[in-house]
Amino acid sequence: MRKFRFVLAILSLFLLWTPDMYAQQRTISGTILAEENQSPLSGVTIRVKGTRRVAQTDANGKFSIQVTDGETLQISYVGYVTQDIKVGSNTTLGIKLKTADNMMGEVVVTAMDIKRNPR
Repeated sequence: MRKFRFVLAILSLFLLWTPDMYAQQRTISGTILAEENQSPLSGVTIRVKGTRRVAQTDANGKFSIQVTDGETLQISYVGYVTQDIKVGSNTTLGIKLKTADNMMGEVVVTAMDIKRNPR
């Protein structure tokens, strides 16, 4: 009987302590807009840094992704500056992306090793 009480006490202590060990995941949703004209951006990649969790925005710029407190979201889109956002207690985000200033100047096309047959 003593052994049973000991095992029961250890088991109940473990069950009470276990939920504190694991971080609580929750869903964050939001909308991503272009800063210059406030239009929604579709196909923006939202990644939780250090994990394999990834989401993309729909045609209206909306997304949702599972996160835990303290994680960082990395927002990236072609032609726009990548942003890192630390997850707080918010469940809804409104994000505006700035356009990148790294435009290509000139493009030079060359044709190497082209051989012509004499006529």
